[in-house]
Amino acid sequence: MKENTEIVNVNNFIYLAALMKSASTLIQQVLSAVQEPSNRPDHSKLDDAMTNAFMPMTMDFLKSFPHGGVFKNHAPIEYHNNLFLQQTGCKYVILMRHPADHLAAFFCHHRTVVSRVRWSAPPERSGPWWFAVGQTPAGFQDEEPETGIRRLIEFGYLFKCLQWMADWAAFRNPNQSRLLRYEDVVGDFETVVTKLCWFIRGVAPDEDLMRYVTHVFDHEAAEGARKNASQCYPRGWTGQSGAWRNYFSAETVEAYNCVVEKFIDAYPQARLLSTIYPNLTIDALDRPFRVNFRGRATAS
Repeated sequence: MKENTEIVNVNNFIYLAALMKSASTLIQQVLSAVQEPSNRPDHSKLDDAMTNAFMPMTMDFLKSFPHGGVFKNHAPIEYHNNLFLQQTGCKYVILMRHPADHLAAFFCHHRTVVSRVRWSAPPERSGPWWFAVGQTPAGFQDEEPETGIRRLIEFGYLFKCLQWMADWAAFRNPNQSRLLRYEDVVGDFETVVTKLCWFIRGVAPDEDLMRYVTHVFDHEAAEGARKNASQCYPRGWTGQSGAWRNYFSAETVEAYNCVVEKFIDAYPQARLLSTIYPNLTIDALDRPFRVNFRGRATAS
């Protein structure tokens, strides 16, 4: 489309749709490094939605990227987003995470956010709900983990997360996009980078690129490990696969599985999500090996 290419060279624009707390900042850095000939991210061409990270893309967003770049947000694939992707033909990456681990990480993330920023709103605009991928009950992060996460599960947030993942998986253009799992990013980082490099550059990563992005990965891992002592992570950092085991009770597991099973039965695209995550339902008594953020297998 001539009008679009006058705004931005869409061949140099990448859209990253990420479930929250799925290493989206890391992957954004990797995508930018892969995109640049220097093998280093260009921070002048990185951005995420400054006002609402859950709103869909529109053509107006491209005006902020006259030289291309990597844009990250958390919006679902719906009419406007899908139209944008079809019109531009830009490459895009979908990043998801096992929903049980996402809930634990999302709970702690909000403890971190609220500890830094005190939300304020006019009285007529305040209410019992926040909005992320789906509606979230205000103040859930102030509860004990079992109670706070149960509220996310039972008040509809988990269902919306499942819908977000299932829809992106079902309706993405496989030639125009790649789908990543957080668990693969932290467990087999070099393979993920190699696949992204082939997708964007059409060649395997060179030694300099791999050395740089591995350094970024190790830095993020070290930063995460330091969070273990933070009050915002009352039962340890949630960057590990299987982090839900530290934050779920038996009752939480039961409530989680109930919603997941209803989603699989009710939602048309749910079966595809079950192939991406065969362990979508969880068993608190099952203690398989898990992969930590450094990519090493450890007993749960």
